[in-house]
Amino acid sequence: MTASTRLRKLMESVRDEGAATTSDLVRVIVLSREALEGRADANAFPTVRFFGDWCVHSRLDRRAARQVLSDIDALIARDRAGETIDVSREISALLSISKLRQELRVLFASLSVPTFLIDDDRNWRSLMRQVLTDLLHKPLVGDPSTVDEETTGWGWRAMELRLIADADVSDSPIHWEVMLGPRVRMRGLLQ
Repeated sequence: MTASTRLRKLMESVRDEGAATTSDLVRVIVLSREALEGRADANAFPTVRFFGDWCVHSRLDRRAARQVLSDIDALIARDRAGETIDVSREISALLSISKLRQELRVLFASLSVPTFLIDDDRNWRSLMRQVLTDLLHKPLVGDPSTVDEETTGWGWRAMELRLIADADVSDSPIHWEVMLGPRVRMRGLLQ
């Protein structure tokens, strides 16, 4: 059975039962990623590919993860050069949750997969809450610290990004945290 067929059946089951487990919701993203394999237009869905890859790895160090970290480096450089930017909002934008929604709409339409989880705002927030919770402590990893960064403990290069939340509060906001050096971290609310 193809990934697109499994995705369609999963979505129909969730719709018909009116409920989904966290595993079901994460599986929606993973099957969406699998459904891209062999498609001529697969490159039109980079955010689906990124989140699908992230969901199935305990740490992601592939090209897309390194690109996110490189883009964070560029944001930090602009900020340090005195440009007025909202670094927290820009880092959240790099994670492209709104773009993921757009790409999933197009992909699901092309596969004749029900879109109720994506079209309904409440369902979308629930889907993303479960997916993002699954991604907690699954870092995006770049290059390791240099000898100088290890010696001084300081750095201004994004080496790792992870999602974090208050473990004691089930609906606590999800934040991103970027490790810029062995002792330097930036945090912001994932918007």
